[in-house]
Amino acid sequence: MKLKTTIGLALLAAQLVMMTVARFHPMRYYSWAPFDALHAYTIHASLDGQPLSSEQIYRRYHLTAEGFNPRAIFQVTDTIAYVERVYHTAQQADVTVTYTLNGREQHPWQWPNH
Repeated sequence: MKLKTTIGLALLAAQLVMMTVARFHPMRYYSWAPFDALHAYTIHASLDGQPLSSEQIYRRYHLTAEGFNPRAIFQVTDTIAYVERVYHTAQQADVTVTYTLNGREQHPWQWPNH
């Protein structure tokens, strides 16, 4: 086989493997796997016991306080955890994300994880 063909087949095989793994891994928002779930979420956050407004939540996390995510909810929760771990280590925020998957029962996620 020619080198170009070998490289092309290797890239295609790698993509197929990653798509297969992504179907079974919760962080599939980095893959090309189809997004067949819709997460509705609400973010409630407070600093030092004072609740943050929707605008403050948006400025802090670059996420709307209420919204939809067609990928994995981990994209929302990972963003919040990253912002808190990296950018706001001096402040202690309490965050609760309440979400539903395809309109079913609600699930909570909290930061910090207790």
